[in-house]
Amino acid sequence: MRCLTVILAVLLSLGVPARADYPERPIRLVVPFPPGGVTDVVARLMADRLTAELGQQVVVDNKAGAGGVIGTEIVAKAAPDGYTLLLTTPSHTIHPAFRASLPYDTEKDLQPVSVVGRVPMLLVSHPSQPFTTSRASSRRPRRTPASSTSVRPAPARCRTSRWN
Repeated sequence: MRCLTVILAVLLSLGVPARADYPERPIRLVVPFPPGGVTDVVARLMADRLTAELGQQVVVDNKAGAGGVIGTEIVAKAAPDGYTLLLTTPSHTIHPAFRASLPYDTEKDLQPVSVVGRVPMLLVSHPSQPFTTSRASSRRPRRTPASSTSVRPAPARCRTSRWN
């Protein structure tokens, strides 16, 4: 019986094609922003490093437009084989809150792989402004509401409001 099991296992293994190690062809790294920006520069540095480590070319493909939606859609609709990747910014996770509809589902059509970097957000003002801290900046609209405006998100549009 043991001999029959071994023979059966050998015969079954002959019918199963061997899988090559990943990657066996070039990888497309889509950047949903124009060339020359920070995301593009990071993608090119990352592509060079991945090409060296994987032994297969990683090609940066800039597909700018609609705040990153066009490039993201390309990746979301690509074959799920690991050969089309997306390098994007936090705007990717914010789009569903700002847009009534997207040509993809951010949570179902895409899978996070890794955080590549962290970028600080800065609050800056013209040197002639009287405040030097964020607390002083937030107090100004209360003192002079007629001269201050803000923008807040709403589904599929932005509203401009006076501070009161």
